[in-house]
This record gives sequence, structure tokens and C-alpha cells, in this order.
Amino acid sequence: MFRTISLFVFALLLGLIARGQEQNIYTPAPVIKKNVRFIAETDSLNKLYCKRITGISKKSEYIRNVFKERKEYLNNAVSNGDFMFDCDIYLYVQQIFDTIVKYNPPLQGKMRIVVSRYTEPNAFALGDGTIVVNLGLLNRLDNESQLAFIICHELSHQYFDHVFNKINLIAEKKFDEDFDKQIKKTLKQEYNVHSKLMALVMPLLFDITKYSRTDESQADSMGLIFLSHTPYNTSESIKAIAKLDLFDLEKDTNNIDLKKSFDYEDYLFKNEWLTYHGASSLGAFEYKSTAIDDSLKTHPDCKIRASALEHLYSKLTWAPGKIFLQPEDKFKEISYHAEAEIIETNYRIENYGRALFLALQMSMHFPQDIYSKLIVSRCLSKIYLNRKKHVPYMYVDNTSNEYFENYNRVLAFINELTMHDLEMLGYLGFQKCGNDKFGSNEDYLFTKLVIYLAHNDLVISKSVKENYVAIFKGGKFAEEVTNIKIN
Repeated sequence: MFRTISLFVFALLLGLIARGQEQNIYTPAPVIKKNVRFIAETDSLNKLYCKRITGISKKSEYIRNVFKERKEYLNNAVSNGDFMFDCDIYLYVQQIFDTIVKYNPPLQGKMRIVVSRYTEPNAFALGDGTIVVNLGLLNRLDNESQLAFIICHELSHQYFDHVFNKINLIAEKKFDEDFDKQIKKTLKQEYNVHSKLMALVMPLLFDITKYSRTDESQADSMGLIFLSHTPYNTSESIKAIAKLDLFDLEKDTNNIDLKKSFDYEDYLFKNEWLTYHGASSLGAFEYKSTAIDDSLKTHPDCKIRASALEHLYSKLTWAPGKIFLQPEDKFKEISYHAEAEIIETNYRIENYGRALFLALQMSMHFPQDIYSKLIVSRCLSKIYLNRKKHVPYMYVDNTSNEYFENYNRVLAFINELTMHDLEMLGYLGFQKCGNDKFGSNEDYLFTKLVIYLAHNDLVISKSVKENYVAIFKGGKFAEEVTNIKIN
């Protein structure tokens, strides 16, 4: 009897958890385009680094201009809303950064970290004390210690002044009078100009990239040392380096089940939607790698780096450390939020094809997730509305050999849909998103407006617009909603 009741209670709890998941819609972090403190810090750091430039020369002027461009890049990134501030993702990364700096006194001072909305799985040091972590990195790692090591690696670049040293090296080569004379002399020649220029330039490229490869190895080693001073697990550093090799590959290689995603009782799936003739190969050619390719890589082979780091690791004694300092579930939550924010970023820049593809992938991973379903329906309706205005290809990529097959198949699927298909699939998909129990959620309400505009239901569209304006005056879609004319 007790076992039966226990099973019943367990089943009931699972049901409650499932319903609980359905009750929430992920709310994307606000796009912040103004941060007075960050801009002031940027100006202060720029002035500090400009003091390092002495004398008046072409080389000095070149370096000053590079610093000026770096400052402008940071200011523009803020004004474009490319950086994330004061949201859970930023606070999570900032906590890791603070822990690393706390246990490494040499890093204390003019250092800061920021999370960018860039979707590439990467992090980088700008050389002025700013470390940038891309959203695209956060859902490609296994744990907090791996992220901590990558931050330590970038802090090591700053610690060794690698960026400034490389700028200085390039300036020296750029304004080398003998080198300049050789270039000008070569340009005046009549025959074999290209091959002679390559003969001059290649040694310069080798010098710069060899310098970069040395820097990467040095940053790996010092990054491990910095990490070892913290309570984090140092062995995860080797796994983090090995993961870099996977970043050029598709994160999820499972094909999206389009039939499962878009088969409705009221609108049956059409097999012709799956027509796929492969990506366009126009201009494509068979490429064979050479030794030069490896020599010109900015980063050395990740397997070599991992092996070198493993060798260093084996020579010393390390404290075991913890893989997670913050709750493990928090890392999983941040990984999910990063995935959602990448979708949001693609939607915000009006790449509806990519946003649709990523939302379909998320929906596969999280079948109860409402946010991804809203994005799928909204993107289909947005594509419909733009096709109606005869500007569809600004918002959906063409298939290309540069893309993974999974993405190309979704692009081909979109291309096979008629106007009526787009309208109906967007509409029917939205009907599965809660039946107005999320009516007070901004993303839900805006999606509903887009859906009924595409469905040409002017009565409901007008009502939803009025409701949105009343609830979300100054909301993230407010300007777009205000400009929608419903006759």
C-alpha cells in the first residue's frame, strides 16, 4: 500500500514539475545601450595606455590610432547593445572573474570582464584590461571550472601584455623604412609583382603568427597557474583546451525532425517541404591543406596545446579543487539562458532563418519550452509578412557550402513553403503556446500580434496592439508596435 501511494505521489510530483515548466517563459535580458560607468572606465583605461606611447613618429601615431579605434569599438559595442550588463549571465561570469582575481593579487587593479552577445564560441583580451566573453562560448563548455580556465587564459594575455607587444611589433614592421622601400620598388616592377610581394610579406606573417603561437602557449601555462591559486579544479583546464578543437564543428549534429515539428491535424505535413538538392556549390573548389596553413594559424593546434598543458600538469602537484563553486544547476541554467540569448540576438538582427533554426534545436532539447516555440511561430510569420512586402531574402540566408547541412536543410524547407504554408504553420504553432495564459508576458503578447497580423485578423490584431501598449509602454517592442498600422 505504501509503495502504491509512493508511486502515485511520485507521478503527481512529476506532473507538477512538468506543468511548472510550462508556466514559465524565458524572459530575455534587456538590451542596454547606455552604461556611463563602463564608458568612463574605457576612457580612463585608454588614457592610461596612451601614456605608454612616447615620442612623435609614424609608429607612435599608428599605435595611438589603434588605441583610439579600440576605445571606439568598446563605446560602439555599448551603444549598439552588444554587451550584457546586470543580468544573470553577466553576474555569473563576473562572480568567476572576481574569484580568480581574489586569489591572484597580481591581477588586481585595472582589469574587468564583460559578456558580449556575439554568437561565436570565443573569449578574447583587448589589451586595455578588458576581457570579453562571448555568449556563444557559454553553452559549449561542460562546467564552471572550464570557463574559469578560459578566463584565466585571457587574463594571462593581459598579464604578459601580449596585445600591446603585438601592436608594437606590427607598427615596427609597418614603418620599417627598408621594408617600405622594398615594397615600393617591387610595385614598380613589370613582371612577377605578386610573387615578389608574397616573398616580402610572408616572413612578416610568419613572424607575427609565430609570436602569436608563443603567446598562446604562454597564456595556457600561466592560465593554469592562475587557476591553481583558486578553489577550482585544475584538471578541467586540459579538457577546456581540447574542447577548442570542437568549436569549429556543429554543436548539435542531430537533424531536426521537421515533420514532427510541423505536422498538425488541421494542416498535414507535406513531404515536398523536405525537398533538398544540397547547398549551392557555385564557386566552390576542393581545398587541400598545406604546411603554410598550420604555420599561419593564430592558435596552435589544440591537441598540441592540450598535450603541452598535460605535460606541465603532470610535473607538478595540484590541489584537487572543485568543478563548481556556484551550484551546478546554476551553470546548466546559464547555459540554457545563453542558448536562448543567442536565438534572441539572431532575431534582433532580423536573421529570422537562423533564429528559427536555433529555436527548433532548442525545442528538441527542451520540448516543454515555450520561448523557443514562440520564436518559431513568430519567425514564420515575420518571413510571411516580409515576403508579402517582396523583401524575403534580407531575412533568410540562402543555402551555402559555408553552412552545416542541418542548417541548409532548414533553409531549404523555408524556401519550399508557400505564403499560405508560412501563415498556417506560424498560426497553428502559436496555438500550442498556452492559449493566452501567458497574456501578461511581453514576448507572448508581441508574438500574438505578429501571428494575427499575418493571419489577417484585424479585429484581434487591433485588440492585442492596444493591450500591448497599455501593459508595456516603453517595452522592447514598443517602437515597432507603435509603428504598426492596422486599418
